[in-house]
Amino acid sequence: MKKKILVVDDNRMMLSFMTNLLGKEGHEVVTADDGISALDLITSFTPDIMFIDLILPRISGDLLCRIIRKMDHMKDCYLAILSGALAEVGNDLAGISADTCIAKGPFNQMSKNILTTIEQTDKPREDRLSAQILGLEGVHPRQMTRELFFRKRHLEAMLESISEGVLEISDGRIVYANAAAVDIIGIPLEELLNSTPLNVFTDSAHEKIDVLLSSQGENILEIGTHNPLELNNRLVTVKLVPIKEIPSGNIILIRDVTHRTQMELELQHARKMEAIGTIASGVAHNFRNTLASILANSQIIQLDYKNDEKIIKIIDSIISAVHRGEQLVSGLLEFSHKEIKRVFQPIDLSSLIQGTTQLLQVTLDKRIKINIRIPDSLFVTGDHTGLTAVLMNLYNNARLAMPEGGTLTIKAKRKDQNAVVTIADTGYGMDAKTLEKCFDPFFTTREIGKGTGLGLSTTYGIIKSHNGRISVKSSPNAGSVFKIVLPLAAPADMKPETMPDENHQISRLTDIANPKILIVDDETIFLKAMAHLIDALGYQTATATSCAEAIDIYKTWKPGIVLMDIGMPQTDGIGCAKRIIHDDPDASIIIISGYDLNGNPGIKASDKKLFKGYLPKPIDLNDLRRMLSRLQDR
Repeated sequence: MKKKILVVDDNRMMLSFMTNLLGKEGHEVVTADDGISALDLITSFTPDIMFIDLILPRISGDLLCRIIRKMDHMKDCYLAILSGALAEVGNDLAGISADTCIAKGPFNQMSKNILTTIEQTDKPREDRLSAQILGLEGVHPRQMTRELFFRKRHLEAMLESISEGVLEISDGRIVYANAAAVDIIGIPLEELLNSTPLNVFTDSAHEKIDVLLSSQGENILEIGTHNPLELNNRLVTVKLVPIKEIPSGNIILIRDVTHRTQMELELQHARKMEAIGTIASGVAHNFRNTLASILANSQIIQLDYKNDEKIIKIIDSIISAVHRGEQLVSGLLEFSHKEIKRVFQPIDLSSLIQGTTQLLQVTLDKRIKINIRIPDSLFVTGDHTGLTAVLMNLYNNARLAMPEGGTLTIKAKRKDQNAVVTIADTGYGMDAKTLEKCFDPFFTTREIGKGTGLGLSTTYGIIKSHNGRISVKSSPNAGSVFKIVLPLAAPADMKPETMPDENHQISRLTDIANPKILIVDDETIFLKAMAHLIDALGYQTATATSCAEAIDIYKTWKPGIVLMDIGMPQTDGIGCAKRIIHDDPDASIIIISGYDLNGNPGIKASDKKLFKGYLPKPIDLNDLRRMLSRLQDR
């Protein structure tokens, strides 16, 4: 039966010999002198048999066999390796996907083996000879060839072991790829070989790769060092190394810089948040001082007009607004990581959701509508800072998913022994591949420099630390729904973290051992209001706006308690407290400050021993009364 035969060999004499031998037998013979040419031919010519030399330029014989085995239209093609190196290779043929091997040798013996092989193809597969090397008996191993062959294997092993991807390009086609390249690109070797470099990269990188490959000269060129290219969800740099001996040949080196780039972005993000936090901390201090003055003056009116229900109602509204402002400042500082309190305590999720959405609305696009459906209270045991970060991360992701506007829906409810919170947006959603990786560290779909890939992974870790669960449902152009499940707090713990005392009937203290209180603060409006409040509690007050003034008053007036602000010009509150205690080791000093005790700038542990208590601004009258009473009872 006549056959269609393709012979692949770079030796012209061998091609002529095969053409004459097979032509006389009536077979249709087509030849190719390298692997790339052979692959081009079989797109229009489907042979019954292929005779392939083992050592070929532009894709070796063994790789050519592997590629052909992956082609559906070539599944019935009989592959025979015809090579002069088989004697040197010996039994190292495990990776060759050939049906048989024929050693090149004397023409008469080689002709017999070739024709025998063709006869085998007419038999059913089960009756064919098992895979073997024909013709070895007439061929003697050549030491030089053996050494060169194993030297080649040694170099290949080195290339396969390095972490950089290596592609060899010949006439615009990929003719070699090491294991690292296959892993980075994410395309099987059999499909990668004979393809073009442009087919490997995303459309956004085509122009840069095209310019790189079009460059002429002997210099090594590299792209992506400052703006890495995207490849198979990785960030890479690409280096072109010309092969001097082969004008049409180049080596492309691909380096995966995903981790390095993400670490740089994480560092940049941390520095940015540090700068934002520093600014926020200073703004928060000044804002708290303003709130402190408003609250103090409101409480003065509350005391002076305690029997006027109309005025009291207005003052209650002002005080509630002050507390909401203070929560807003605390949320801002927590979000900027300037006040981090890793304390698990009962937290009202409903209140937390209300507070965080208020913070969100400051920067939210007006085209985004917020729907909130939550119960009056919903208590869990958790870390306020961590849960705030979770909500803000999810809000921010929803905002970014709706650049043209949409709806953000936040729901919370009790279900069995759990609190269930869902955050849904009407944004562009995620496909299955993105959905699978969205909680992975460093995974991001945003442009380089616009996301670290840490938001959702951090969110996942925080929820896990609360013995909770987080899941997401999403599809392209259908939005995303994040669901958080947290254990409810025990019934005994279901109370607010802080509850303002609604009893406005504040009585004056009696039998005070030393009723003198010195207030030290550089804010004169706050000083006057605080002095009025403390006078109303039955104390005597004196005020100072600087450390020097405070020390002079302390020495002559001998107060029982000092209320000391931390942030003052010239000598700060800590330095002033040290000078007072140096003169009077028994001095009772309370910190009053817009800064958090453990936040920024913070107080050293050794300095905390100087003080008998801490009252954060704005100062609630009842908190102040309790603190003063506690010190007087000592």
